[in-house]
Amino acid sequence: MPVKNPDTSISFTMLQFPQKIRKCITGLSSSYLEGTELKPQHLKYVAVIAFCDGISQKDLAEKTLMDKSSVSYMVKELTDLGLVYNSGSGKVSSLRLTEEGRRAAVLAWTIGDLLEERIMSCMAPEERQQFVASVRKIVARVDELNSEFDDVDS
Repeated sequence: MPVKNPDTSISFTMLQFPQKIRKCITGLSSSYLEGTELKPQHLKYVAVIAFCDGISQKDLAEKTLMDKSSVSYMVKELTDLGLVYNSGSGKVSSLRLTEEGRRAAVLAWTIGDLLEERIMSCMAPEERQQFVASVRKIVARVDELNSEFDDVDS
């Protein structure tokens, strides 16, 4: 069996890409967040809650692709920081941003724009559009493949 060169293997690149991009995003985000109490992992939660005012923890888990316990932990952190409050009652959560949380959401979007520019600066605008279109195709295919395993998780 021939051995694949990891420098030219698409499958090897696909395996490395998530870790490499996560490391880069975390490092850059951390540098932008210096002097705040926010952590890079807070950003996506604040952004989603801002966009989906009144979202439940269950829906937040679906939108962030995180498990319920991770979301619960993150909501507690954001609540303790004074960024999020729960306007729901009983077991039904309705997450909303405080005024400070809205400022954090603006910061999250600003950092998102900065990350996009820093990471994608190696591509011309047309290449960026092609890349995004390709990633959307891959995500759609991955969603199709994952649907085959949905019954396995239950």
